[in-house]
Amino acid sequence: VLGWSAAVFRSRRVSVDRSLHWDPDSVFREAKREYLRGNWNHAETALRRLLGLDHQDAEVQLMLARLYRRTGRCRAAMEQLAAVEAHPEGAKWQWDVAHTRQLVVRDRQEQQERVCRSNRGERTELGTRQSDSLARPDAA
Repeated sequence: VLGWSAAVFRSRRVSVDRSLHWDPDSVFREAKREYLRGNWNHAETALRRLLGLDHQDAEVQLMLARLYRRTGRCRAAMEQLAAVEAHPEGAKWQWDVAHTRQLVVRDRQEQQERVCRSNRGERTELGTRQSDSLARPDAA
């Protein structure tokens, strides 16, 4: 029953959107515009709206992966990239997927390095100077 009501709701939403002249191309243009402005929430909302109509739209999935990368959601970005690769037309996007994947990996490494530097800085401020002085022979 729950599945049936969800299907009815979805079909009503699509018919309502069509009656309001809802155009997926204009929503995609809006998503790109908001992405380029750095309005991540608005861009994501538009992209999710498009995926609600066609959950296998590789171009939308790729843009969503890029958005996830920009907002620091590396795991979600990688999941979207895998979905693009699995798409029947995934080969068409292979360069974009590979490039975005490289950027995600780089971002993930940079995040880990920041955490490590931050942790080292916290330990120094918390009193590891004693261990530092033991490690340096000239500190006596």
